[in-house]
Amino acid sequence: MGKSNSGTYKNIICERVDSIETTLAHIIPEVLSSAFVPVALIVYMMTINWKLTLISLLCVPVGAAFFMLMMVGSQESYENTVVKTKKLNDTAVEYINGIEVIKAFGKP
Repeated sequence: MGKSNSGTYKNIICERVDSIETTLAHIIPEVLSSAFVPVALIVYMMTINWKLTLISLLCVPVGAAFFMLMMVGSQESYENTVVKTKKLNDTAVEYINGIEVIKAFGKP
């Protein structure tokens, strides 16, 4: 082993654990549950009444079509939100930094 101190090893371990924590704790369970639950539900519904299940699944393409209609223009709205949020954050930071100057000159 090299002559690295314990702080170096601690940082390496913390960084690696932190980098895999999101995947292990959030992404994998959420993706599995998001995929498994609808499939299990459809299989269960098919065992009860396959005709009613097929009729129930007709709402999926209709819902997808409405979702696509709803998303029209969302990219422009998102970009507008990002620009305005950046301006808001910049203004807030400038204001907070200015408080020190105001206090330095004794003005409320």
